[in-house]
Amino acid sequence: MIDARSLSATDSLEPNGRSDVDGEHIDSEHVDRTVAKARAVTAWLDAAQSGGRAGRPSDLGALSADLSDLYTGSTRYQRLVDALLETPPTERESAADTVVDLKVELQHLAWHIRSVTRRLERLADDLYGDDEPDDVEGTKA
Repeated sequence: MIDARSLSATDSLEPNGRSDVDGEHIDSEHVDRTVAKARAVTAWLDAAQSGGRAGRPSDLGALSADLSDLYTGSTRYQRLVDALLETPPTERESAADTVVDLKVELQHLAWHIRSVTRRLERLADDLYGDDEPDDVEGTKA
């Protein structure tokens, strides 16, 4: 599994501009975008925290990790779907391998979605402060 926190634009770059991370080939532009997005999320959360009430540092670090992993995982999911669609139905073993990879990636995304939902609710509460609406999930009473 690719973890955005562990990637850099120079990870095992090959002459063709692709990177090999955990046996998976990724183009260097994708790595650059993923790393930049992870850093931007962390910077935004740090700025929100320095503004006063935006959560505890441990929550913000975990929130940043969840959001970064979801961003990276969603890209991997898209690539796996594309790979499945490019696999001829007659290549059953290859298709099965891709389906298993899809299942694992969806389980990974589901874990982060459960984790990030609680953290986002706490962050919204902290950001609203005294002006908090009745329901931060969007269904005001």
